[in-house]
Formats: sequence, structure tokens, C-alpha cells
Amino acid sequence: MSSTFSAKQKQAITGMSLALGLRVFGVSLFLPVFTLFGSQLTTDSTLIGLALGVYGLVQAVLQVPFGSLSDRFGRKRVILFGLFLYAVGSLMAAEAQNIYVLIMARALQGAGAISGAVYAFIADTVEHDKRSRAMGLLGMPMGIAFSLGIVLGPLLASLWSVRSLFILCAILVIWAFLYIHVALEEPRYSKRHPELSILPGQLKDVLSDRRIFFINLGGFTANFFQVGVFVILPMLLTRYRTMADFWELIVPMVVIGTGIMLWGARMADAGRGRQMTRLAFIFLGLSAVVFFLPGYDILPGGQANFLALLVSGVLFFAGFSMTQPLLSAGVTKLASETRVGATSGVYNMSQNMGTFFGG
Repeated sequence: MSSTFSAKQKQAITGMSLALGLRVFGVSLFLPVFTLFGSQLTTDSTLIGLALGVYGLVQAVLQVPFGSLSDRFGRKRVILFGLFLYAVGSLMAAEAQNIYVLIMARALQGAGAISGAVYAFIADTVEHDKRSRAMGLLGMPMGIAFSLGIVLGPLLASLWSVRSLFILCAILVIWAFLYIHVALEEPRYSKRHPELSILPGQLKDVLSDRRIFFINLGGFTANFFQVGVFVILPMLLTRYRTMADFWELIVPMVVIGTGIMLWGARMADAGRGRQMTRLAFIFLGLSAVVFFLPGYDILPGGQANFLALLVSGVLFFAGFSMTQPLLSAGVTKLASETRVGATSGVYNMSQNMGTFFGG
């Protein structure tokens, strides 16, 4: 059997990469400026955090139902419906005049929980022996999209407005919707994949596995940090820079953090995955000293405080970026062939719950 992907399989991987990558890009685009937008609608910081985090809660709740619906109604229909919900939620957020409408809009964005349907679409289209590579190709655009989004978000918001970022998200997702609708066919032999499903009988085994428990805890903690940092970072950064100058922190944070992450990935490939995972969480813990503790306010002030933010931002981005491939690889290695879906599903739900509580 050929080890290369057919033209139809390449189209499927491209379409599903767009579906996931553009959603990640949309989420990361307004992360660095979301708190500032929320503060225009309310002075209640808890409601601002809820507006940011409710996306993850709805994602966690609806991942399994959307996967089941794709078994019944077809992968393509469910994926298109999820993209439609995300686009409508984005437009609703752009027009929000109060925080409660923004919370509902973010929940609607999160309701497009299509990850399970996307993976099932690939499983229907790609032979088993090529499926791991196909799934890996899905992950690459997501990492690029996240980094690109948080760099471009403040720049575009300063040129246009934060509301315009939501409109841009809607336009990009509609583009992915049209591509998938026109270019991709429903997999001809669409069927259930027990190995990709979350079966109730398997959950007990997954939840009782001590090693998987700590990976799930790691996924929760990493996403908690991610959203928590981006609730606090804009408020701290506006003390020293205007929104147009956020890039002075964001660009070095992403570039240096990514460089550290790539070094960590090489070390992990050399057999030091456990040590690199520990180091990633040490980075996150050190970054918390500035981001989350009141000690930040007793630093000398001015440029010294900005440099403290920069160092913490680099440590945060390096730590968070390292956790994503390392923890995902850990889930893949520990999941048995008969409970891949249950193991990865619980991990994804743990991440999304971290997103909610972080907000």
C-alpha cells in the first residue's frame, strides 16, 4: 500500500486543517486584547473572565455530543454546522453592547465543538497505517495559527478595533466553511470508529490510570495559565505601552519562547521528555510570580517592570508551548488502541475546563 497521501486525502487534510487552524487563529487573535475590550462593557472583572473562559466550558460539554452527531448525520454536515455556529458567535461578539451578550456570543463560538468530528473525518478518509501522520499534519497549522494570532491581534486591533477582530474571525471561518462545502465530499464509507469514541465503560479505566491523571492535570494547568495570563497581561501592559506598542512584548515573547520550545522538543526526541515536561511547568510557575502575585507592584517601576513582564512572558510562552506537544505525545503513548477516543477525549475536556477556570 502506498505511503503517500492521495489527492483526495490531501484535500481532506487541508480542509480539516483550515477548520481547526482558523478557529485557533481566531481565538488567539483577540487573547492579548480581550480584557481591554471587556472593560469597555463592564467594570466587573469576573464577568470579563467568564466571557473569555466560557468558550472552553461549552467546548468541554459538547465535544462528545458533536462526535456522536457526526456518526449519525455525517462528518461534513456536523463540521459545517460547527463552523457556522462559530461564525455567528463571532459576529454576535462584534456587535455586543454589554458583557452578557458577549458571554452568550463566546458560548456560541464554543458550541462549534468539531474536533471529534474532524478526527473522525480523517479516520474515514485515510488508511489506518497513514493516520498518525495525517493527525500530526492537523496539529502543525494549529501551533502556527496560535503564535501568529497573538502577534497580529494587538497590531490589528490598534489599526482597526477589537470588534473588527471578531469580524475577521467570522470571515476566515466562513472561508473555511465554503472550502469544505465545495471541495470536500462526505467520506463514502463513513462509519463509527470505536477507537475514536468515548465509551462509558472505558472512562473508569481512563480516570483511574495514575499516569493519565497527571497528564490530564497538566493539560488543565497549562490552559489555566494560558487564559489566566491573557486576562491579566493586557491590564499590566497598558501601564507601560499603548495597544499599538504591545508588539514590543508580544513579538519577543513568541520568538524567544518558540526557540526554547523547539530546543525542548529536540531534547524530548532525544529521550528527555519527562525532564522537559517538568521544566515547562517550572517555567510556568516562575512566570506566575509576576503575572499572578502582588509582588509585581513592589518592583522599582517603569522600564524595570516592563522588562519583568517581558521575562515572565517569555517563560510563560516557552512553558505553555512545550506542554502542548509533550502532553499530547504522552496521551498518545499511554492510550491503548481500544480507548484512544476515551483517553484523548478526557484530555481535551481537561484542557477546556482549564480554559474556563483560567478565565
